[in-house]
Parts: sequence; C-alpha cells; structure tokens
Amino acid sequence: MTVLTIDQGGTGSAADYLQTKNWVKSATTSAEPGSPSVGDRYLLPASPTGTDWSGHGGQIAEFITTSTGTSWTFAAPTAGYSLYAADTGALYVYTSAWTAVHVSL
Repeated sequence: MTVLTIDQGGTGSAADYLQTKNWVKSATTSAEPGSPSVGDRYLLPASPTGTDWSGHGGQIAEFITTSTGTSWTFAAPTAGYSLYAADTGALYVYTSAWTAVHVSL
C-alpha cells in the first residue's frame, strides 16, 4: 500500500496524478469492499474498517493494478484539494477536514 501527500498547487507526481482523478465512487462507504474493481476510488471517513483501509481516515483510497497483482493505494490531501463523490452528488473540499458542498450537475 502507498500513501501520497497531495499538494494541488505543486508539481510533484502525486499532485499530477490526483488532479486528473478528482472524483470518487463513494464518500459514505466505511467498510473496505470485499470485491473492488480496479479504478474504484473512495473518500474514506474518519474511521474506516478493513485490513487495508484501517488507519487511513480522511484519505482517498484507489484500487490499482501493481506488478504483483492488485492493491489499495492511499492519498493524503492538503488544503485546497477538491473532488466529486458520485454517491452523494456533492463536491468535497479539503481545508483541515473534508467539507461537502452540494452542487447540481
């Protein structure tokens, strides 16, 4: 598992990577899915559960393909990062915590 620090205004690979992926499947799922699909992304709540998710509250989890199979990768946001959650229809903005801003698309 990998943890990235995200600086939306930065030029590092973590910033470049997540700026093109500013969406998640869910911002309300707290239990690690048993059969995720590659590319599934979640905004984790304060206390997520599961073998890999535990301890990654507030981070963005993505199920990816690696050289040895598949695994979860985690990104820790910094102030100013935003994303859209499909399950809630809300835009989430990170300051020192995530805040939902409901929008109509």
